[in-house]
Amino acid sequence: MASKTQTGRMDRRFFDNEAGQSLGKLFSLVMIIGLVTMGIMAMLIPNEVGADENTDIQPILKYDMGSDVRTSTISADSNYIAVCAGAKLNLFSKDDATPLWTFTETGGIDISESAISGDGEYIVIGTNNDKLHLFNKDSSTPLWTYTAGDYMRTVSITPDGKYIVAGSKDNKVYLFERDSSTPLWSYNIGEATRSVKISGSGEYIAAGGGGSSNKIFLFDRAFTGSEPLWSYSTGDNVWTIDISFDGEYIVAGNGQNEGKIFVFDKDSSTPLWTKTFGKQTRVSMSDDGSYIFAGGYDENVYFFDRANSNPLWSYTLNEAVEFLALSGDGEYAVAGSLDHSAYFFDQEFTNSAPLWSYETEDQVYRYLSISSKGDYIAIPSKDGNFYLFQNDNLIISSENSYYPEETVTVAGSYNNGTTNITFQVDDPNDETYIVKTLETDEYGQIDFKFNLGEDTEFGEWTVYATNSKDSGTDTITFMVEEPPFVPHIIITQLDVPDSVARGDTVEVGITIENTFDAEKPITLVLQLEDPNLVPIPPKTQEQTLAASTIETYTLSILIPVDAKIGTYAVQGQMLTGLPKSAGYALDFGNDNIEVT
Repeated sequence: MASKTQTGRMDRRFFDNEAGQSLGKLFSLVMIIGLVTMGIMAMLIPNEVGADENTDIQPILKYDMGSDVRTSTISADSNYIAVCAGAKLNLFSKDDATPLWTFTETGGIDISESAISGDGEYIVIGTNNDKLHLFNKDSSTPLWTYTAGDYMRTVSITPDGKYIVAGSKDNKVYLFERDSSTPLWSYNIGEATRSVKISGSGEYIAAGGGGSSNKIFLFDRAFTGSEPLWSYSTGDNVWTIDISFDGEYIVAGNGQNEGKIFVFDKDSSTPLWTKTFGKQTRVSMSDDGSYIFAGGYDENVYFFDRANSNPLWSYTLNEAVEFLALSGDGEYAVAGSLDHSAYFFDQEFTNSAPLWSYETEDQVYRYLSISSKGDYIAIPSKDGNFYLFQNDNLIISSENSYYPEETVTVAGSYNNGTTNITFQVDDPNDETYIVKTLETDEYGQIDFKFNLGEDTEFGEWTVYATNSKDSGTDTITFMVEEPPFVPHIIITQLDVPDSVARGDTVEVGITIENTFDAEKPITLVLQLEDPNLVPIPPKTQEQTLAASTIETYTLSILIPVDAKIGTYAVQGQMLTGLPKSAGYALDFGNDNIEVT
């Protein structure tokens, strides 16, 4: 299982692509400590924006796109950002202030929305001249293009880039597979499609419309074209929609006039709950469906536990919320406002204010985005610039699961200089397995590695990380799982006598185990070499090994009367003819015998 690595790290400086403009200094993020109880946080807290949050934050990348930047979509792994302004799509690596490439739509027609796969390998855009383009990150030439009956308003792509869903003003929802520009299916929802989202698993598609019925629709990928799994009329335009990774939960926000949040389980068109707020409600959901971040034109943002319609906390901005996003793990949230500012929050809302805010030169546009772990934030602005920020907090990550005897790699990132990070690993019984303190490199990066034993406990393990500079922490979990059973045919034992006289026959027993549920043909070979590594002619034997059995076979070799006296190497060989992935193509057993 691969570990997270990073190469070509960006110099921690402020980038601007305008000639002659100096590189600005990246200021340290000052964390303001202040605790409030969850009961108080559940109330609407009026705030004078800017009174408590840090406003010293600066972007690590700023790029002038030349016109209003409407979308900046960051990959879940935070390595790539698709930025759209007018008819132009730029693809960035987070480590480079120069776009990897640029695409311009024919005729200068605006791009409406973009989406990017979890690893940044695939990018999809919808345009106002009815086009849907799919790109690979290595080329600005589309892999394919599809033309709808009206402009493509909204797009979504699975983390693996295999499935793409699009919604058009032609009233249709379209589902595509990556390898073909021909839709797997399309469905006319009877009104303009305003928002679509496909689950991370690719199994479910949620869509929202605006017009006559203002409905929410849920489809499964295997949709036959007759009817969706269900639909629900909200009474007003559906502005945004989101769905959990497994498709189990759906959230939607509506309201040209009066805004509401609607939360559903996929198995019912009856909402689990609804909540009324100001108009044009925007929503975002964590990957596991546990948390919801919402806001709208009532100038507030709200953070919910999905199970409760009362927010855990809320915060008042100066003006309406134009767009917002929640990190995949639900730990961080970002909101863009018509007051020209972006606001960054943590789940706990420990400071009764955003962790930081940043004011651009014009309103923050939809669609801003945040990486899965919340370590990078991409902000589009009407001022023509795209801004990339890095979360100053400690972030750690690892693979989701391991097997016993594997090496676990925990990657850490801290964007405030060099620091010591202490890692503590607890097993499923909450017993500490290892504690180690390591120093980050000059870029704040670190890899902590440790080995799992043969008898490692199965279950959920926890890694705690604390940095010494400001006591910032992060916690992750991973599973240790029982390795899958792989059928095999192997030599389990070689029975060789201690000695044999010249001129006598030596008999060697070779024990074979077959765990396949079918009989398998094998070839056995017995080989001896004298003290000078000169081989005695080998003996072979063909056998058919019964299913799920252990058998011992005896092979004999005559020792010549003029053979050298001394220690001989004995090797039993088994050839199965099977590919190595299904067992052993060749297995050996080795021993010695004294020839007297």
